[in-house]
Amino acid sequence: MKNLSVNQGEGFFSEPHYITWIKVVAYTFIIVTSLVGNGLIMAIVYKNYNHHMKTPNNFFVVNTAVADILITVSSSTEAVITLAVSNWLIQGTVGHALCKLKSVVMVLSALVSTQSLATMAVDRFIVVFFPLRRIITRPVAYGIIAIIWLTSLVFTVPMIFSAIVQDIKGTSICYLTFWSSKSVESYFVAIFVLFTCVPLVIQGVLYTAVMLKLCLRETPGNELHIPNHHHYHTEKMNRRIIGMLVAIVVLFAVCWFPIWIESMICFQNSDSFCQSTHIYFIVWFLAYSKSAINPCIYFIFNETFRHGASTLWAKIIRGRSRGRCGIARRHNRVTALQNRTAGDNTHTTT
Repeated sequence: MKNLSVNQGEGFFSEPHYITWIKVVAYTFIIVTSLVGNGLIMAIVYKNYNHHMKTPNNFFVVNTAVADILITVSSSTEAVITLAVSNWLIQGTVGHALCKLKSVVMVLSALVSTQSLATMAVDRFIVVFFPLRRIITRPVAYGIIAIIWLTSLVFTVPMIFSAIVQDIKGTSICYLTFWSSKSVESYFVAIFVLFTCVPLVIQGVLYTAVMLKLCLRETPGNELHIPNHHHYHTEKMNRRIIGMLVAIVVLFAVCWFPIWIESMICFQNSDSFCQSTHIYFIVWFLAYSKSAINPCIYFIFNETFRHGASTLWAKIIRGRSRGRCGIARRHNRVTALQNRTAGDNTHTTT
């Protein structure tokens, strides 16, 4: 990864200007979509639409939304600014501090997302296999979220010491430097195995077990040909939720695996593949796009989130309409008062 960053500084801004601005527009679209989508997710759960939104599973959804917003504000925005000005924007102590913060937030957000997704898989497994037990309650969910952020912070500490701003051939860039190639290799391999591979394996095993359970178990009442509508509704809801969560897991793998693979290939190599600015853009664009696509999946699969979003937008529109009406009423009252005052003055003069 160190070699990759140096190569970036050597030839990252040598492409035609129209290519650079296409990338800027693409990143900007991701930023806007991510902020709006994840902001809506958080607002819907906070407003507690239909009084059933503050569930442990939705708390983990909000946790991933917070992580996505963090990586959008820090890394995606930084990518746009760096592309637009062809340089690291701020120099000196503040620039170094921002470089370290950006690198920490980027890794922190990824680790929080993987752990949250794995926790959601465990929660869904418990709901399906032990429907009468409430193991992950609200207090337990709060504790798990705190542990997720704490462990993620611990594993991102090396980024504070390794991220620096350095001038390379007239271009200031923020990149990672380590004491030895062995240290960076061990660090990133540990991160990749513990926080990417292991959570994905856990989710694959649990979701496979849940889908087999939902497909194979017989609905109570079928023996007597008596429909159990409540059970049917529960099964249907579980299948939708599982489908949504599996889609999110697949999205994470598709968006983040390329950057891990590219980093490992290019760690000790400096061939044309690793020096390609287009490859660099594609792998990072995929990683950042996960933050924008993630909330879209929630709205596609979850009807409650869709209704919550429409209700929230309706309230916002009504609030603006009331604001305009209030301004119009105040303007009319002021106009009427002015006309009355003018009439009184005319009558007095006469």
